[in-house]
Amino acid sequence: MGVALFRINRTGLAWSAALFAGLAFAAGGRTLAGSALRLAIAPRCKLQAMSVRTAAVQFGYLIGAGAGGAALAVGGYRGLGLALAVMYLVAALPHIPRGTSYASAGPAGPASHGAT
Repeated sequence: MGVALFRINRTGLAWSAALFAGLAFAAGGRTLAGSALRLAIAPRCKLQAMSVRTAAVQFGYLIGAGAGGAALAVGGYRGLGLALAVMYLVAALPHIPRGTSYASAGPAGPASHGAT
């Protein structure tokens, strides 16, 4: 979305700075929502849940920067777009339902089974 907005309106530094600030604000909200969701999913294991989330985010930054830089160097912006598409698809794979039902897991979800 941000790239599309930057391409539509190239009016100068002030517009770019305002748009970047708005996107940063939205990203901050996404980060807070992700943390809140993680804590709601595993209320009894807050430290572990936040540690796993932080490690996953930092690992994503590392892999994304390396893969994106390599794709940009090798294939230009088309290569970067292809690399981003592949990374987004790979990131979505763990979220595809596989027939597991958490309806019988209790009010706290799957974390309530044997988690301490």
